[in-house]
Amino acid sequence: MAPGLQAQMVNILNTSLANSTWTGIRAIKNSIDNMAQKYSLELTMPWGRDQVVNYILALTMEKLAPATIKTYVSRIASLHRSLGSAPGWQSEDIRLLMRGVANLPRSPDSPKRRLAITPAVLRTLCEKLRGSSMPDTVKKMMWAGACLLYCGSLRSCELLSPSKYSFDPTTTMRRCDLEVVKEMVGTNRVKYLRLSVKNPKEFRQAGTVTVEILPCKGMFFCPVAAVTEFLRTTPGYSRSMPLLRTEKTLLSRDWLNAVLKNLLDPVLDYGVIRSHSFRAGLTSALAKAGVSDEVLQSLGRWHSQAYNTYIKLGRNLRLSTQEELVKTISLMAESDWGVSTTLLVA
Repeated sequence: MAPGLQAQMVNILNTSLANSTWTGIRAIKNSIDNMAQKYSLELTMPWGRDQVVNYILALTMEKLAPATIKTYVSRIASLHRSLGSAPGWQSEDIRLLMRGVANLPRSPDSPKRRLAITPAVLRTLCEKLRGSSMPDTVKKMMWAGACLLYCGSLRSCELLSPSKYSFDPTTTMRRCDLEVVKEMVGTNRVKYLRLSVKNPKEFRQAGTVTVEILPCKGMFFCPVAAVTEFLRTTPGYSRSMPLLRTEKTLLSRDWLNAVLKNLLDPVLDYGVIRSHSFRAGLTSALAKAGVSDEVLQSLGRWHSQAYNTYIKLGRNLRLSTQEELVKTISLMAESDWGVSTTLLVA
């Protein structure tokens, strides 16, 4: 590359990364420093094959999950590109090593694996929230957040605040980003939610993407009912502030994870449910029900083209499709699927 263009290349590569990716890269830098010091490794950038292999081995000594190690290696590759250099290894160089990492026997003291939430576990969460000693407003806020994450297949960073006392207006969903809409759909008047999701990964150039969440009529996990009830109990809150908050505290991922840990860890002895479990949950349930890949990709916004194709369908067709899916999910909620059987998050 011409020397005069290298600075511009670095700038473009930097702006191609999402804010969440930069947060992950900062965490990776700390991990690199810790592993280098603890295991006497030479991990100065740029890396070649030997450095990435040594880093992976060090992470296995720390008993990190294979999926976490894979994410760390991917972010290190992003870090290299942001610095204007290509990673000094190919995927083939570490494929066999990563396969071995995935097949390592888990020791008794290994951290439990993260699970995708199932309809049955979602029902358990609902019951545990109702029976908890938390204030009523907090219960309704938590349940509204859970229903939005699940039925909207939202990433936690698209909905929740980064901490209990501060938020990022470029990612956190605020009250002004939510609209409760009442419209005629076919011959029925339907109330649904229209969300403005800011800077989603699959639509980075769009800035904001509109996501419509239709009602799950008569079901305990209906997001429209849960959000409407929370809004009813919190009138007068500023529309410029985060959607999910109490008078003094914002709903953060750490807070939600702490509640999930407290309520569900004693029930599930084979893994853990955390905030990311919701995004994978609905997709996993629908996949079990035999829903096509195209619908799965669109509902979860796993692929921008699939989502655009699905959203162009009329609301009447989407509503009728969802009603059939909801019936299937409600039957799963009556079973023990995910309560006594494992469903891991990829």
